[in-house]
Amino acid sequence: MRPYHFVDPVTRVVSYESMIRFEGSTYSVPPCHAGKTVHVAADAGQIAVRVDDVVVAEHRQAAEKGACVVNDEHLAELWKLSQAQTPLPDDAKRWSITFDQSVATTPLATFEEVAI
Repeated sequence: MRPYHFVDPVTRVVSYESMIRFEGSTYSVPPCHAGKTVHVAADAGQIAVRVDDVVVAEHRQAAEKGACVVNDEHLAELWKLSQAQTPLPDDAKRWSITFDQSVATTPLATFEEVAI
């Protein structure tokens, strides 16, 4: 029988970028949990993020502080949500940039007259 291993979780609030900070590094969480309080614990090199009793994200613990550990699925979900929530302006199709305007030019002789 394995000995009982106690892990003391800490609470964090998921940012609206779908991330949490834990022990100096940043970890992704599914975007549907943005703004919610989660419980985070490290055990044997793994980070587990729980909402109540459900594990919503697991990551390998960052090798060094300051690292950003992101699950590709979390990032893809966040990208889809951000695209869906960013409405285009009504005149978006009318935007255009042209470079056909003429620019005023001054002959070099004009500057030479002033310099003398």
